[in-house]
Amino acid sequence: MNNPLKNRTKTAGLYAASAVNLLIMHYYILLTCRLENYTDALLWMDNLLGVVVDVTCILAVALLLTWGRLRPSLLITAIMTMLWAYSNVLYSRFFHHYIPLSAMSQTGVLIDGFMLSNIYEGMKWYDLIIVLQSAMIGWLFAGAKKEDGFRKRHLLLTWPVLLMVADLGLHVLFCAVTPGMASPSYFKRRIITRHFGLLHSSAEPNWSTFHRGTVRQLLIPALHDAFLKAELTAEQRAAIKAEYSNHEERVSGARPKVTDKNIIFIIVESYLSATSDLKVDGQEVTPFLNALKQDSNVYFNPHLTPNISIGESSDGQFLYMAGMLPLRSEVTVTKAKHAELPGLPKILKKEGIISEAQMIIPTLPSMWEQEAMCQRYGFDHLYSSADYEGGKYWYLSDRQIFEYALKEHAAAAAPFLSVILTMTMHQPYNEPMDTTFIITEPSLKEKYRNYLSTSHYTDRQIQWYFEQLKQQGLYDNSIIVIVADHHAHASLFDMADDDISTDIPLYIVNAPIDRNKAWQGRCQQMDVYTTLLDLLGCQSAWKGLGHTLLTTDYHDSLRPELWTLSEQIVTGNYFKTPEP
Repeated sequence: MNNPLKNRTKTAGLYAASAVNLLIMHYYILLTCRLENYTDALLWMDNLLGVVVDVTCILAVALLLTWGRLRPSLLITAIMTMLWAYSNVLYSRFFHHYIPLSAMSQTGVLIDGFMLSNIYEGMKWYDLIIVLQSAMIGWLFAGAKKEDGFRKRHLLLTWPVLLMVADLGLHVLFCAVTPGMASPSYFKRRIITRHFGLLHSSAEPNWSTFHRGTVRQLLIPALHDAFLKAELTAEQRAAIKAEYSNHEERVSGARPKVTDKNIIFIIVESYLSATSDLKVDGQEVTPFLNALKQDSNVYFNPHLTPNISIGESSDGQFLYMAGMLPLRSEVTVTKAKHAELPGLPKILKKEGIISEAQMIIPTLPSMWEQEAMCQRYGFDHLYSSADYEGGKYWYLSDRQIFEYALKEHAAAAAPFLSVILTMTMHQPYNEPMDTTFIITEPSLKEKYRNYLSTSHYTDRQIQWYFEQLKQQGLYDNSIIVIVADHHAHASLFDMADDDISTDIPLYIVNAPIDRNKAWQGRCQQMDVYTTLLDLLGCQSAWKGLGHTLLTTDYHDSLRPELWTLSEQIVTGNYFKTPEP
């Protein structure tokens, strides 16, 4: 016998299950990712409202697809929210953000074998809750056997309006009892900014997604790009020019232009300064690099603060090759590939410092838009794993990439710029890479021990590469820069953020740098670009947004407004028609 009350309860339960799916997503991510903005009591109410809006929007689409059939529409909604929630949880453990709209264009990158192994590594035992969620959804669906009438469908789509009214009421109350906020104009500005404004979407994507939910976070920037995007205003263009034209802290003094040196730029995957001088089981983790930084011809600074955002490795390359900050709410290269950029190779060739530029990567050229970005930066050649030994490798080890680089150096017209990316130190850290360097120290987490073993392997490959450069007569004629693309997140070692520093190192080898007159303290990742142009005596007006490290009178270059300026340069395509 059909029980209408029981049937309606399970029907409503399917709707509630969809909301629970998204709530689990938000709170899982809250445990592992940083929210850029403060939290207050109303954030939790806003979060619930965002979840209900998301579920209602998905349900509305499902009702259209099923011609108004409520039961299958609720099932579709429950399944979609569960899949979306779990995809975000896994993505956040790898990239430490919710999935942005721009990442969806990189799906081919994210689902290859290597990335899938990393995603698998990110799974936790408590993810088995997805089994319980699936069982609950199946049970509720089986129990909701009878279709409700139009009125019930109507209520499911419209009752969130009541929640929205309640949310607005709480905001009114909050403003009314808070000194300095009790005015209609402030309340109006607060609601528009928090719920619909573009600022939070672009500047604080984690906070905004937790606060607004997925639909608004993805829809607002998309609508802005499609319909509301305007050319940079005269004031914005003037502000950009005024900023980069100020060379007071971007030039250390008159320096002769360097035109007789190759420039070799090694970007090491996930390289932490914490490995420097570290001894485990009585052995140095990076003995070659430890010795290198003692050389009088080497400038070393282990205190670079990473400036990457959602794009991780591609953001690191962007910082070093373009000299500005990445986008905060999107994968930078998905927008930057359409913009004119002040690429390092482009500037060095224009100034006559190099004859040609080559990029050598251990992946396919499709990875993170490498092919398009190399063109934007001004590289003449891109050598990838697709070109290595007949293209039978998807990823090259550090030994393979350095062998590859030596081969291409020999064919390059000197002086050249060669940017080399390494890959072996990439997560997951399931096993030690260097079997001759096994760490047994029980106080260290197993994954961190494996990371240190991999660091030892990479150190040996850099040593081998340096030896080959000397044998081929390239070492003395080259300025060699060694940097990290970004830090390795502590969570990848099963450690807390406070357990290990996120600082990354900088080495500049064979450069005319007086270490006593160079900065040795904390600085920013974007300072590397500016420092290199200063070192080489470049006369270009654009010297990046960082500060030079070739002076002891250094001041922190990272200011909040530089994030906005960088985004305007990329999204507004400033360098297509720069200020005269």
